[in-house]
Amino acid sequence: GAETVEGDWACRCARPAVGAPGMGTPARCEMDECGVHGGVCAEANQTCEDRNASVGSSGDWVCLCGAPSVGEEYGRAADCVVTPPPMQDASTHAPPIVPRFIPAAEELRQPR
Repeated sequence: GAETVEGDWACRCARPAVGAPGMGTPARCEMDECGVHGGVCAEANQTCEDRNASVGSSGDWVCLCGAPSVGEEYGRAADCVVTPPPMQDASTHAPPIVPRFIPAAEELRQPR
């Protein structure tokens, strides 16, 4: 009959998860949800990021806005807000004060 060999079986990751198969042990799988849901972000010109790619973690993918916009949202396209450039402190960017000589009243009355 057929000969049985101990540990000659392998576990493989079920799609969409990917990872290294395990020979006689569970496979080490990860699932980047952006591979499944990334189109939602791409349609809005945003970047998809899966915050935790372990198979047991789902629903933790986010759409991120690109600069100069900011914003992120879990599980859907983000509402992006354009941030204005930082305000400059007027006290540090005012023109310099140049001291000028102002003659005393007596000097103004003197004929030259």
